[in-house]
Amino acid sequence: MHQSFPEIDPHWRLSPAPPDSNSTAIFNERFIPLMGSGAIRSVSGIARFTESGFETDDGRNIEIDAIIFASGYRFDYSILSREADPTSRQTPEWDSSPHFNGLPYPWLYQTLFSTGYADSLAFIGPCAGYTFATFKHADLASQAIAQVWRGSFTLPSKREMDDWCETNYRRSLGSIKSHHIPKTGSDARKLERWLNQVAGNGLDARLGWGTEGWELWWKDRELYKLLTNGVDTPFAQRLFDGRLGSRMRWEGARRAIYRANGRNYHGVKEVEVEGDSERVEGDATAAG
Repeated sequence: MHQSFPEIDPHWRLSPAPPDSNSTAIFNERFIPLMGSGAIRSVSGIARFTESGFETDDGRNIEIDAIIFASGYRFDYSILSREADPTSRQTPEWDSSPHFNGLPYPWLYQTLFSTGYADSLAFIGPCAGYTFATFKHADLASQAIAQVWRGSFTLPSKREMDDWCETNYRRSLGSIKSHHIPKTGSDARKLERWLNQVAGNGLDARLGWGTEGWELWWKDRELYKLLTNGVDTPFAQRLFDGRLGSRMRWEGARRAIYRANGRNYHGVKEVEVEGDSERVEGDATAAG
């Protein structure tokens, strides 16, 4: 690391790094320039949370807007109070199941939101997503959370969220009657539709049976087939103009979808139609 980035400042606390036997070293090359510019700041450990941020273990008080725990695949809720811990709720039927396998049950609305602190506390990862493509689910889930917290989508009342959690809990009990599961979850199809609705990406309308869906199928059959039968990619979530205030459409999404499906996208070309210039989509060919 020091050979590749000699400009590393000792105050960033990146060294000494843990040995490879304890933690696999993964480093993004854009991280160091962002540290150098001050866009990213390195701080010591968190001693406690405050109303406006947190206090570090070296005594500094830092004000922040949000905290994201990059906890990997193992979830440790010990830093949270009992009220904020989604696994603190009594779940005797779950815990006594012969297929419990030590898996705590997280009480989360739509597998994401704390019902007690939905406006500020959400979890991505403790529950199974709508697809086995974990990072694709996390991408869409993060968009949905952002839309809720910016006020673009209103969650139901705490009582309604707890009712949803209770229903999903009963459903989950059925899933461990005969086998253990690696993660709890919910109805995948319903979860995907809910996340698309909250994120406001307009995807379900384009792939449904309404006017927008039929229009896409009629005018852009190749793209429609790739979206419905091709490789499942997160680029589809950035393909269309969605709800006002939602995440902006990415101009490169279509090309990325074609590439993910092993096809070459030739973009938009100009053709002459009865003396007028008209923009039409170029054809696609299999990638060689």
